[in-house]
Amino acid sequence: MKTLFHPSLYEFDKPQPSYWEASAPKANLVNAPLQGDQSCDVAIIGGGYTGLSAALHLARDYGVDVRAGARPVATVVSSPWGRPSCR
Repeated sequence: MKTLFHPSLYEFDKPQPSYWEASAPKANLVNAPLQGDQSCDVAIIGGGYTGLSAALHLARDYGVDVRAGARPVATVVSSPWGRPSCR
């Protein structure tokens, strides 16, 4: 049977390679715990499009002191049929 997508996309037990990850320059980010007490008006947990958009609009449009942070605990991948699964 001929498949629509590359055969690797049907291997649901393995993470699939990402063009973006392969082509993006390696970031030299320090992921250290915060030191001391921190305060802000809004803390956004999650660095995806929704979280970063919320942080941007709150800070830019309303002058809110926003801190955004992300620590991946799972990778969500979508299948060719649009059903996301966590890994």
